[in-house]
Amino acid sequence: MNWVELSGRATVFSYSIVRGFPGLPDIVLVPVVVDLPDAPGARLVSNVIDVDPADVCIGMELQVVFSPVRDGWLLPIFRPVENGHVART
Repeated sequence: MNWVELSGRATVFSYSIVRGFPGLPDIVLVPVVVDLPDAPGARLVSNVIDVDPADVCIGMELQVVFSPVRDGWLLPIFRPVENGHVART
């Protein structure tokens, strides 16, 4: 097994909009399946953040960001890319 460094870019292959969650009725999540162009055939399930759920679409360009979870673990999540730069809201 070899570890390879990827660019962090991805595109939306599939997604869903989840409104409400047990104990968190007001939360809105956008889980996605992303294609990783640097690893043909590889897909990852994650979340998209910092975007209006209505703006998410198949083929949307994304960039990975890492969110601390606990005990030093980082969770890969994605933000939209706009005009070649990661969108920040």
